[in-house]
Amino acid sequence: MYKRQALHALEELVGGVRFDLPGDAGAHRTAVKNEIIWGINEYLEPRLGDLASPLIAVLIGSTGSGKSTILNSLAGKRISKPGAIRPTTTEPVVWAHWKHADRYEQDFLSGYGSDERPIEVIAEDEALLEGLTVIDAPDFDSVVEHHRQIADDLLAVGDIIIFVTSAQRYADAVPWEFLEKAMIRAVPILFVANRIPDESDEILNDYRRLLEERGFKLGGRFFEVAEQQIDESTAGLPEVAVAGLRTRLGEMADRAGRAAVLDASIRGAVGALSVRVSALRRAVADEGQEADALRLVAAEAYERQIDEIARSLRSGDLIRAEVINRWQEFVGTGELTKAISDGVSRLSSWAKRVFGGSP
Repeated sequence: MYKRQALHALEELVGGVRFDLPGDAGAHRTAVKNEIIWGINEYLEPRLGDLASPLIAVLIGSTGSGKSTILNSLAGKRISKPGAIRPTTTEPVVWAHWKHADRYEQDFLSGYGSDERPIEVIAEDEALLEGLTVIDAPDFDSVVEHHRQIADDLLAVGDIIIFVTSAQRYADAVPWEFLEKAMIRAVPILFVANRIPDESDEILNDYRRLLEERGFKLGGRFFEVAEQQIDESTAGLPEVAVAGLRTRLGEMADRAGRAAVLDASIRGAVGALSVRVSALRRAVADEGQEADALRLVAAEAYERQIDEIARSLRSGDLIRAEVINRWQEFVGTGELTKAISDGVSRLSSWAKRVFGGSP
């Protein structure tokens, strides 16, 4: 098992990295650094320190995919608030067993719970939650950048990702970009095709094909939820609509299944950490090269000016220009006229003394 001391040492090293050059590249490099620190502090450290804690399943999807409806359907009651106005989920909603609820404000998800990043914890005495906590995340394609960042963060802290899409959104570019991040993270993913209309085999087959072409394994991890009426009292679907998903989550969270899930999730997190550290190392090297290039530009400009001054001194241009400038200043301020006038006046006085009479 991975040593927590090594994670502490890595966190200190990464925390000491600074990117001082302005611009978009510096912001991106800093984001890579922050992702590393977040992954260590919010997932690997607490998970390795408490392997017996419930698995974290994160509901992630695009705007209007029906994540909140899926959560309410699993719970059989209104846990998260679905709605027609987008984005609907603006902060993480944590559905947890009351015995474990404190974990998600004190250890796991400690990066939330503040005024800037609020979190809502719904605690219940539910059998499924003995070994599993479900988090409804904001949309990863939200128009609000802050929400997109939260979705990225929750991808980093999940032991299981429940990826929800719909018949209208499954082929969009943004979901696939997010799934590429999930593949780097190598976290176990359950795929939920939601709001599927009747006679939609073509849509489902196309979605499965796209997933398999990108290397995702779908055995026992692909669930179809038909388009149907939502129960107003629960803001969810009938229990049978998500029965397969609920059963699979229960299998993954029980004593036999959780070891495999944790092994895959932790290995995936460490692998993703390695990828990001390599990216950070390249970023440090790139900024060093850019700084050297800027220094070279400054040095070359300085040398050109020094050479130009030396040439002007040798040719006399610099001194000639200085004399002309001083002469123009002398004439322009009336000093020349005053000097001539004074000279004429002195000459007139001398002539009167010597010769007398009229000048």
